[in-house]
Amino acid sequence: MTTTLETFLAEVGKHVHPPKEKTLFSLGGRAYFENPASDLLAFFLKPDAEHGFKSLFLQAFIECIQFDPSFLVMAGVTVSREVETADGGRIDIEVIGPDWVLLIENKVYASQVNPFQSYEEHGRKLAAGKTLLLAVLSPGGECVPANWRPVSYKAYCAALRLRLGGELLDHPYSKWVVFAREFILHFENELYKAAMNEHQADFVERYAKQIEQAKALDSEYREFLLDLLKRSLDAGISGHAFTTSDDRWAIRCYADKWGRSNLAFWSELSGVGRKHHVSVYLVDLTTEQEAQAIRELQEARRMRQWREGKWLCWQTRPGFDTRKEAVLELCALGVVLAEIFKPPPEPVQPLEATGGS
Repeated sequence: MTTTLETFLAEVGKHVHPPKEKTLFSLGGRAYFENPASDLLAFFLKPDAEHGFKSLFLQAFIECIQFDPSFLVMAGVTVSREVETADGGRIDIEVIGPDWVLLIENKVYASQVNPFQSYEEHGRKLAAGKTLLLAVLSPGGECVPANWRPVSYKAYCAALRLRLGGELLDHPYSKWVVFAREFILHFENELYKAAMNEHQADFVERYAKQIEQAKALDSEYREFLLDLLKRSLDAGISGHAFTTSDDRWAIRCYADKWGRSNLAFWSELSGVGRKHHVSVYLVDLTTEQEAQAIRELQEARRMRQWREGKWLCWQTRPGFDTRKEAVLELCALGVVLAEIFKPPPEPVQPLEATGGS
């Protein structure tokens, strides 16, 4: 007779949402991080950009903040990224029209701890009597400070899909229609999930005990990884004090001589099983250290490289089939980082001349 646990394992796959469709953005980058996500959004918001959608993306966004875009002139619009305020803050996206200003704070995963009052003061000075619109774009359209309007990615993607219907008829073979569709699908995949249905809820209630056991096993596995990675680095690299922390998407590995720079160990399901990866995150480097990192990680080891603001990032590719292989690579990369952050040798002090008779 099939045991309860075997039944649970056999049925659980039927109640989990199917794997998400891969997109160009999910395959080629880190578009769910705030900086590249905002870069993509800013490109599509520009009415005169080469995508050819004119103000479609911009008008759809303005509609989502409950404002009629027909009252705004869309000619001569400029879109800027990472605009610095007077006190050093940085606004994700700044859109300026002839008689209006729109500021967008894009919160993908980070909490809303930005200096919104400073952003608002910047916007009021910039608008100088023009219409000022303030919006926070986030996965669920979370509550925002006073005077700022919330927009969920779900609502924005839905508005874009509705507007793009006509574009698919008018320009069925345009590459930008394909890119726009990939852009929307990627954010739908990354930034919100479909709601649980009644059948899934019934399954969770029926197998509550087994689910708790599986969660406990996952927690133990992550504790195992925290300890394994620390011990491996301790054994492989002398003269460093290593610590590990669980960021849920990855296990971060830090060393006392690396500052904020770190290694991240993470895994993902692939079509042929589980792939293990190691990513390198470096920040606050000197010019010499950055050059050395590029030589060692990008040129010598052929790792995929990208930037996240001030952070230089690399990732192993195409990934490792076994945990053991990935841990060995993590330790090898730890040796590279130890060399990059190796303090320069102290200058040799000249010998003092001795007097003679």
